[in-house]
Amino acid sequence: PTPEAQCLGTQTFSYAFMPCDESRWQEGTHRRVAYEHNQPLCVDRLLSHGQKGALPQAYSFLRLPEELILTSCKRGEDREHSVFVRFWNPLDSTVTGNIVPGFQIRAAYSTDLEEQRQNEMPISRQGAVNIETGPKHIMTVELVPEDAEVEKLFSVS
Repeated sequence: PTPEAQCLGTQTFSYAFMPCDESRWQEGTHRRVAYEHNQPLCVDRLLSHGQKGALPQAYSFLRLPEELILTSCKRGEDREHSVFVRFWNPLDSTVTGNIVPGFQIRAAYSTDLEEQRQNEMPISRQGAVNIETGPKHIMTVELVPEDAEVEKLFSVS
């Protein structure tokens, strides 16, 4: 017996119910909603750095195809002016679509889990990066912002 492994004391948990049908299950909606319930998005406030003006009514820092699950969006370890986006495809089929950043980018690369560049990815005229993610596949993409965007994205002195 291991007394400390018995989890004695008050336990707190949360749960949610969601209607289920075959199409929603196949689309991965339940997985995404469950993930969002268990791992709520953490945000930090943005300091203005002296910039003035009105904010838009709606703004998306990053958009992915709905079927994919975002697991990380962070500044690079070795390339600190890059944004690394990691996501996975929970489906049994390939997902194609676009990563649409809310900032201008000059380059995009597929990378491995250690952030080593693998292939350069094309950027559309609208600034989107086309992706194709295989079934049950984890993918990491490095987004390199335009020079003018770096100061807005990161606190660069």
